[in-house]
Amino acid sequence: MGLRFLAFCDELWVFGDRISEGMEREIADAQRLSIKIRYIKFIENQGVMNMKQWGIWAKRNAASICGAAEAWLKSDGKPMTFDTWEEAAEKANVLMNNIRTVNVSYFPKKMELELDEEPSSGMGMKL
Repeated sequence: MGLRFLAFCDELWVFGDRISEGMEREIADAQRLSIKIRYIKFIENQGVMNMKQWGIWAKRNAASICGAAEAWLKSDGKPMTFDTWEEAAEKANVLMNNIRTVNVSYFPKKMELELDEEPSSGMGMKL
């Protein structure tokens, strides 16, 4: 089915360094159809969509006067994000060392990806 859609594409994007048999066939068909092929290395891929993001999970225990709660640590109303676990862990450690209460704890935690609701201007298909 993917090969049928390929005929309607302006570009074929090849992600990563490993080329599977299926990818080889798509690349060959794109060449046959004179479709531009764009090879995207791992570093570029990070800019397209970061597949892993880390945040800081804040937990307040039940001993707090406000009660127990859990949530992502936010800045300007949005969860803080980090590209690596190490960056998130470092920030969480700084927070843990600077807090004045035993009722709150900060932990690095992997975040689930949230895809944009709006369509991307860089991708489209016309049938």
